[in-house]
Amino acid sequence: GSPQVIYVSGTNGAAVNGNDTGYGILIVDGPLNVSGNFTFNGLVLVGACPTCTNPTIQAATGNLKIYGALVVGNAGVTSTASITGNATIAYSCAGLNSAASAFSNSITVVTWKEIS
Repeated sequence: GSPQVIYVSGTNGAAVNGNDTGYGILIVDGPLNVSGNFTFNGLVLVGACPTCTNPTIQAATGNLKIYGALVVGNAGVTSTASITGNATIAYSCAGLNSAASAFSNSITVVTWKEIS
């Protein structure tokens, strides 16, 4: 599939049912719940909203596979992730390249802030 940026807003999060594969960047404000087999190649951000604390990733009745990178929580919010069920999370340069290709134009960093 072609890489996309997928944003799921709201503290209810996202529920993935059935079998699916995604590419690019997946941003979920609240929890991510998987029922079925879901594979994502790219960057996954869970609990991304400014007030989300202790986000959950649940693959209770299926298999979750992330090839790329997983970021949990948001800057300035102390979060502890709870990952349950059958989940595989593997760092992958190819997956992150898929995330980068979700943008048709090149991205330039103009400023950054280090948080310690």
